Amino acid sequence: MVIQRTNGAADEASAALREAYAGVRAKAGKGVAHAEEVGRVLSAAGCPDPVRLAGILHDVVEDTAWTVDDVSARFGPAVGGLVAAVSEDDGIANYRRRKRALREQIALAGPDAIDIALADKIASLRYALERGKRVPKRKIATTSRRWRWRTPPATRTSGATSPTCSRPSTPATTRRSRSRRSAPPAGAAGGRIGAQTHRFKTKVSQSRRRRPVGYAP
Repeated sequence: MVIQRTNGAADEASAALREAYAGVRAKAGKGVAHAEEVGRVLSAAGCPDPVRLAGILHDVVEDTAWTVDDVSARFGPAVGGLVAAVSEDDGIANYRRRKRALREQIALAGPDAIDIALADKIASLRYALERGKRVPKRKIATTSRRWRWRTPPATRTSGATSPTCSRPSTPATTRRSRSRRSAPPAGAAGGRIGAQTHRFKTKVSQSRRRRPVGYAP
């Protein structure tokens, strides 16, 4: 049975999440709790059901025995396609190459996939702040800026938005007038989720100076 837009879709996704992670040992800050937090971030940003459901299930292909086909069969091809877009290619052994391929894959998939990836960052950074964990510099890098140059120019300059997620456009002159330190990510990866990601990364960057080393995900 394929789950479409229903009020219980998120509950069904959470139940499937627990089913997928049964017996799986997740890293600290990951697993079921992290995935559900990603779903909450997307929901708060006003994203539609397929994006929220894919956010809840975004790690099941990487972490569990579930496949993209399993996700698609249960929640539909839209959700399965988004989960595939944010899942790493485990056939690439080199860490940097694998992450670069993932960023390119997400950028090509479009704004919905970027929203999920940014919500993933927000959930991870929120966990680190709440638990007093230190985040490596590579995790604090402004991910949306790495994607920005791969975003199609028409989308980048026009402030185009997803049909359903809220991303108010920002004039180019306003973006240029802001300092790099204070400006939220711009372009297709901007809007509420991008700005929230920036705020969390700024807090983590500041807290790194006060906290001892103790976290290396």
